[in-house]
Amino acid sequence: MDKKTGVLLATVFWSCFSFYRLIFIPLTFMVGGTKLLALSLLLTLLGVVVSVPWANSNEACLWAGFTLVGLAGGSFHPTKAATLLTNSPILFLYYNALLIVVFVISFLALMIYCKTVLKTPTVHIAHPSIGPGFSTLSVSHH
Repeated sequence: MDKKTGVLLATVFWSCFSFYRLIFIPLTFMVGGTKLLALSLLLTLLGVVVSVPWANSNEACLWAGFTLVGLAGGSFHPTKAATLLTNSPILFLYYNALLIVVFVISFLALMIYCKTVLKTPTVHIAHPSIGPGFSTLSVSHH
């Protein structure tokens, strides 16, 4: 997959995520939060089943899986947060703290991973009057 397609896929995911989140609130009044969460879970599982086995070899499965997971993912956190805030404000506080800890650890792990995997080699350009073992210019892409 090229960079342009990857950016477009991420845009479709976040658009579906935002769209479902936008319509989730009015639908909650008509259908009920529990049924919508069950639908979200079903869409997520369907997206995973479609994308995991075939996304590497079939681009349509990748698009379908990302779209389904994007549609379904918009409702989990707001519903859980609203339920915890209403029923148990202390658990809501711990829930938010846990999310922050997971976010920070994930971000640090991603930084370490990117630093080790995306490391670019340093290029040394030797000056002819100094000799082959020494260099006067060190070019780094960091």
